Order: sequence, then C-alpha cells, then structure tokens
Amino acid sequence: MMDYPPARTASPDERLMAAIRIIVRQELATVLTSGEPKERLLAVAEAATFLRHAVPTMYGLVQRNQIPYIKKTKRLYFSEGKLNEWLENGENEGPASIEQAVDTWLTRRKSSRKRRQ
Repeated sequence: MMDYPPARTASPDERLMAAIRIIVRQELATVLTSGEPKERLLAVAEAATFLRHAVPTMYGLVQRNQIPYIKKTKRLYFSEGKLNEWLENGENEGPASIEQAVDTWLTRRKSSRKRRQ
C-alpha cells in the first residue's frame, strides 16, 4: 500500500490570491470576447491631427457647435467614432446635392420674406 503525503492546507493568503487570479481571468475573458471596442476619446490636438485641421480651427468649430464634442470640466474631448460619422455625414454627392441645397435655401428665404410682409 502506498503512503501519500498529508494534504497541505492552503493559507488564507494563498486562497485569496487564487480567488483573485480566477476573477482576473474571468474579467479578461469578458473584455476580450465582448467584440465591442471601447470608444476612443481624443484631446483637441489629437482630434485636430485626425481631421487635418489646426487647433484654433477646432476651437472655432466647437464654438459654432459644428462638430460633436464632449466637455468635461474645462477640457474638450472628441469621440473618434463620432468624428468619423461627422465626416461621413458631411459628404456631398456632387453638383446635384449643391443645387438641391441652393433650391432649399432659396425656398426658405422666399417663404420667410412672405411672412414678414
């Protein structure tokens, strides 16, 4: 008959470390398999580089509310995903879309003149 060495009991510290390792592995697996990357936030200079604008141009766009931004305390941030959407939405379809925009503007202008009279 074989004699086995007595089973060693784990200290509370060792059990705590084992539990922490399990939790960390589970959290890493959740993050790695979530499939959705976290939205990347850019500072003003990074967003300016991303859009190929000067930093003062970025502040002007923010002041006129022409670009999506996040203001937290006194700092400005820009979501990379929202900037991509903003760029894609600004895309025009050529001369036909410009003519459409001019017609819309003229129609609105004429109707506002009629209301004033």
